[in-house]
Amino acid sequence: MSFFRCLPGADALSAFRQQRLLSHLAAQGIELSSISAQYLHFVWSVEELSRSQLNTLEALLRYGEPFAGTQTGQSAIVIPRFGTVSPWASKATDIARQCGLEVLRIERGVRYQWSTKRKLSPVQEEILRAALFDRMTEVIVAAENEVSALYQTLPDRPFSRIDVMGQGKAALEHANQSLGLALSPDEIA
Repeated sequence: MSFFRCLPGADALSAFRQQRLLSHLAAQGIELSSISAQYLHFVWSVEELSRSQLNTLEALLRYGEPFAGTQTGQSAIVIPRFGTVSPWASKATDIARQCGLEVLRIERGVRYQWSTKRKLSPVQEEILRAALFDRMTEVIVAAENEVSALYQTLPDRPFSRIDVMGQGKAALEHANQSLGLALSPDEIA
């Protein structure tokens, strides 16, 4: 059995970035009364952390300007894509382990909270959400309990070899199709 915990963190949106985001959205016809963002730290461990370990972890995760926002309006949580480990998580997990904490992984997300001047249409909501994250590396979830899917363990897949030396370009073309690699012709060449 493993344990999952969420620890709130610092303000994730400087005043400059907040104004830039509000201006960007306003240019697209989305009028927000306010927007704020807070880092959230998601900790995965085999056993529940002791009070002493939690104190150490909280000290490690205390950085930046304290979050002074309020829990009002709508919200969304931006996290790394499922099935990936962010560079931040790799470093944070290593640091925590060097401090004697028995954690499997620490990941960071951002909870955005906003209030609107008037109800947004579904299209406007989609534009707003798209402005909050990078689709290539992140996803949006609605609640903290959905984040635990980051820590799923998938079964290993069998190892296979591509006989480039024996079959040449044809082997790469077949692997490109069967494995969905999306290699371009110049990459295959």
